[in-house]
Amino acid sequence: MSNVRPAESERLLGITTDAADLVRISPIATLQIPPKSTIAAGQPVENLDDPAAPDEPFTVILEGMRDNVTPGKSVDVTFRFEKSGELEFLVPIEACPTQK
Repeated sequence: MSNVRPAESERLLGITTDAADLVRISPIATLQIPPKSTIAAGQPVENLDDPAAPDEPFTVILEGMRDNVTPGKSVDVTFRFEKSGELEFLVPIEACPTQK
């Protein structure tokens, strides 16, 4: 996710999709994207609530995926941002060791 604003941070507030029962974002707190920057899943994200705490990687897990969702396919996913509102993207699904 990129924030192209020259001076304002953006916050990711949530992610939803009809392709799964639940979308789990970790860390649980909303993610702040500084101006003119990008964050990616797996990348450490600064812990803004406690600057002394270690930075955690940002992950997104789709739980209870529908039967027609398989690795290599893409699904519609809605990202909800504080300033930009809701934006929908086609997101590829990657295989994972726990996927059945």
